Amino acid sequence: IVENVQYLVNFGNQVLFVRGITAIVLHMICGLTMGYFIAKAKMLPVSKDGELTIYERLNKYLYIFYGILIATVIHGFYDLNLMMLSNLYPEITMIIILGFGLALGYFMVKELIRHSVNIRKNNMGADVEKHKVKL
Repeated sequence: IVENVQYLVNFGNQVLFVRGITAIVLHMICGLTMGYFIAKAKMLPVSKDGELTIYERLNKYLYIFYGILIATVIHGFYDLNLMMLSNLYPEITMIIILGFGLALGYFMVKELIRHSVNIRKNNMGADVEKHKVKL
């Protein structure tokens, strides 16, 4: 709420209106991006003894770092678009940013579902075929 009041005071009603409509979608995209990379980190193969080697641990942290970094960059483009007073077409830029984020999110979710189905097939066999989800 404090951030929205600051936008209202600094940039006026128009920015607050656009932000009110698009902020929910943007935060969903950023959360999905971070969650995707956390899931990818959890799905990385582990050595046979179950203990993480230094390389495996570093790899997991890198995935988490990538998720935070990409979400921060997407959020930064969104905020920059709202704050740029010289932007002639902020609505078009906003549609491009959110469209890119939604498309990226769609492919990330689709890949995680596919990976999850493969894990279930390997662990549970024919049970997956009964409950197959169309992608």
